[in-house]
Amino acid sequence: MLHMLVIDESKKFHTAVEAVFRDEFRVRSIPTGDLATLGDIEPPSIVIYVGVGPVEEVRKKVTLVRRTWPGALAILLLPALSDAARLRGVSIPAHTTIFGRCSRKRLTEIVDDYKEVLRYSIQADKEKAILHSLVEFTSNYIPCVYICHRQVLPLLMTMASNVGWGAERIRKLFTAYLLILSSLDRERLSSVMSGNDSSAETLRDIFEHVERAVILLEADDRTEGMAHSLRYVLKRYDGGGYPKDDVRGDDIPLPARMIRLVLDYHYLVQSGKSESEAVFILNQRGKRYDKRLYEELKSIVGNAGQAVQRAVYPLGLTPGMVVAEDVYGTVDGQRRKFLSGGEILTPKTIEFIQRHCDEFLDITEPIQIREDVEGALGG
Repeated sequence: MLHMLVIDESKKFHTAVEAVFRDEFRVRSIPTGDLATLGDIEPPSIVIYVGVGPVEEVRKKVTLVRRTWPGALAILLLPALSDAARLRGVSIPAHTTIFGRCSRKRLTEIVDDYKEVLRYSIQADKEKAILHSLVEFTSNYIPCVYICHRQVLPLLMTMASNVGWGAERIRKLFTAYLLILSSLDRERLSSVMSGNDSSAETLRDIFEHVERAVILLEADDRTEGMAHSLRYVLKRYDGGGYPKDDVRGDDIPLPARMIRLVLDYHYLVQSGKSESEAVFILNQRGKRYDKRLYEELKSIVGNAGQAVQRAVYPLGLTPGMVVAEDVYGTVDGQRRKFLSGGEILTPKTIEFIQRHCDEFLDITEPIQIREDVEGALGG
């Protein structure tokens, strides 16, 4: 069983933390006064540090913890501080920092995320653990990196396994790509990852930024293959995008095609699109993506990616359309349901709606219709 150490300056949280994790870890709590004897304690896998004192003092103590156990993952709870601005520029070397109140659910999710890293450490695969830890550390300053890593990586790994490329290889490549992006301007990167900036100028700047890292990777035989894939992440299947060369189609490295597709899907979802809308938009973009990989993504996303909703006014209804959600109208001051979600429209139903829609207040608005992605495209 793995060892977890709780260092609680407040002397209020350690009992609750022990209760949450004692079935999965050997949990030990110590007061901050015992930090002088850290070397005598069994090296922990995870350290949860609850800091309530002056920020500079917390930094010194967490730094001491990290130096004593460089292989341990450090989670810092700062219940008295509402956000990073309260640190006043002080950098505390924790893998994850949580400001304000931390619920049991949130802390459990964070520890669960680290279990994979811990498993890598046990298997002596230090390279994977280092990459994952670097992403976690970067995420303290750029939250969108954490969101992207957590949401995109499972899709990529599943896709890579399905097409026979290897889940662990795509994990390493995508993590490296995120780390390269993390040195971009913070506001600009956040805008890109939230789906709010996909301008040609931004794509060019990202490519030039990644290219500088690619040149360094190409200089080493051990990373040359990785460099080639990273160079083509912004390349479209039809040959557009970056780099500006004649490479297109299956000549684009497979991992680059996967990352481009799943990242674009992620950006759409982050911009506020539903999963089905994101899948629909990707398909509308035609030949930008590898069709086989698109079908894999649609399959992985599941039912949410199989259909798209669109609003249709009563006069635009046609037989065979499927109603996406219940439709209500008002008759004699009473609210009544006229259509049920999942109902298939018949000519008789459409005639009734079109004839009487002006009489029913709610039905003068568009009706949400559900269509499969190919059907919505006329395919």
